[in-house]
Amino acid sequence: MATTQLFGGVFSVASEQTGGPVWRAAERELWNRLRRDTSDAVTQERRLYPTNWHRHVIRTVPFVWALARELAPAYVQDAGRRWMSLDGTPLPAATVALIEAEYKRANVNRVMRNAHRQLVALNNATIWVFPDARTGGVDLQLIPPHEQDVQMGSPFGRSEDTVAAWYFRVPVPVPGAAQMSSYAVAELLTEQPATATAAAVPASAKWVDGPASLNGRGLYETAGTGNPFGMLPVVILRGTEPGPGEWWAPCPFDILSSARAIDHDLTDVGTVARLQAFGQPVWKGAGPKDHEQQLGPETAVAVPPDGDFYFAQANAALNEYVQQNKEHASAVVAMNGLSPASFDKSYAITAVGKQMELIDREGYRKEHLEILRFAEQRLYNIIRAEVNWMRGGLDVFPEAIVEVEYREPLMPVDPLHDAQSLQMYIDMHQTDEVRARALRDGLSLEEAERRIIEEALSKIAREKLIADARRAAGLDAPVGQLGAPADPDDDEMDTQDRAADSPGAGPVALNATGEVQKQALNGAQIEALKGIIVDVAAGFLPTDSAREMIRSAFPIDDGVIDAMLGALDGFEPAQAQALVKSPVPA
Repeated sequence: MATTQLFGGVFSVASEQTGGPVWRAAERELWNRLRRDTSDAVTQERRLYPTNWHRHVIRTVPFVWALARELAPAYVQDAGRRWMSLDGTPLPAATVALIEAEYKRANVNRVMRNAHRQLVALNNATIWVFPDARTGGVDLQLIPPHEQDVQMGSPFGRSEDTVAAWYFRVPVPVPGAAQMSSYAVAELLTEQPATATAAAVPASAKWVDGPASLNGRGLYETAGTGNPFGMLPVVILRGTEPGPGEWWAPCPFDILSSARAIDHDLTDVGTVARLQAFGQPVWKGAGPKDHEQQLGPETAVAVPPDGDFYFAQANAALNEYVQQNKEHASAVVAMNGLSPASFDKSYAITAVGKQMELIDREGYRKEHLEILRFAEQRLYNIIRAEVNWMRGGLDVFPEAIVEVEYREPLMPVDPLHDAQSLQMYIDMHQTDEVRARALRDGLSLEEAERRIIEEALSKIAREKLIADARRAAGLDAPVGQLGAPADPDDDEMDTQDRAADSPGAGPVALNATGEVQKQALNGAQIEALKGIIVDVAAGFLPTDSAREMIRSAFPIDDGVIDAMLGALDGFEPAQAQALVKSPVPA
């Protein structure tokens, strides 16, 4: 059984196993194609046509890149997450805010989106979590599977915690070089207890193969060569289960072979079609004394009586060539859980047709969601361990269960009918406004509920301001009050006389000098003032802005304004939660 030494002779892997050279070469090419690097098409063309490959116009198609995006939609919209205590209660809001801020800074959704695409294209993906001393947070990296090796602690181990040693190789900077010009191998060992035949092995993390200035140094500078986290800071995602004694999932050679076949066949079709476009002149019966003729629209070619002159032109079966290429690619995408229509783009016209395309991949999608949810939990555990370690061992991020809600975008054929359908579900009590809003806008339930509350409070505030303005203008006043005199012909009563006859009807009263007189507020003013205070309590209006609004609109002393706004510290309006109906299970 042939073997190969990997990473400078760390240990051997059988060539026909996952992790061997054949597997690594295929994984490397799929990884390149996932990044839209199709330069392998040139390599394949040189292999097939060693003498005239340079005359071919290479025609490549980003098949792997497109397939991964079609089959990995879970993080197209940012996933919603809840962090729950082990007893099932939500974590405190302040703690959740810290976690969410770190997830946003570390671009967790973007990394998970690319990891999902690697899972589709390579059948393997790894997320490495490194502490970031600059921010006190973490740095996430997707190291390619073909640049890693694993020494299993047991032939039946499947979890990252059962690994004895893990190695990865990455490019590193060299002093004086403009670019990353060298590679280094990192070795991470897990703690192994002493046995009757071997001494104990402490956990460690260091560079073992690379530039002399790097060898022997710890992977985590402040921890020396140790591994202070108590775990390997890596999350592995595998599309299928590896065999006994193997760590990695098999490589999807079908995807790679299909991508290569598409590029090769389309290049061949283009080459053959280009050659057929030119006819070959044939002069039948020409003798040795006949000279080469210059052809053109005004040139005649003399031929003997028994001779002939014509253009020979090939007629290869290009349609059959193209059809077999399409059938192969369609079979591959269909077996990978995607409708063949996604390959030739002959999309169904009706909404039912579109739904059938989605149903085709539903089982494939659910299987991947299980893998992704497991990865999300381990990812949080690693982030928690590293952040708490960098914060001096404080339990900044507590132990928690991560609940993930995936919000894949809807594909409505008719947005109007889609909106009407959601409203009908609400009216029939099969869902509620919060869930319908979350589905329509791709939001979490918490975010949808928050937006509905904000919009409802904003609507109440607007209605109060409009009502106050109308009352102030007398538009809604009863007959005989300000702005609506009982007798339209009564021109003797001027504005100030009418205001005096109806005390408190207007927002303010003016004295002879035009200055605002301090007086008791009327009902409309009280309602408008209450609306401003509700906005401050709900967090929709800054306190300083509210203070200036009250000072300019109401005859109230600054001391009274400060007392009213100061009493809002820690106050939450009880009506806010009543604005949203209680959720009805979908």
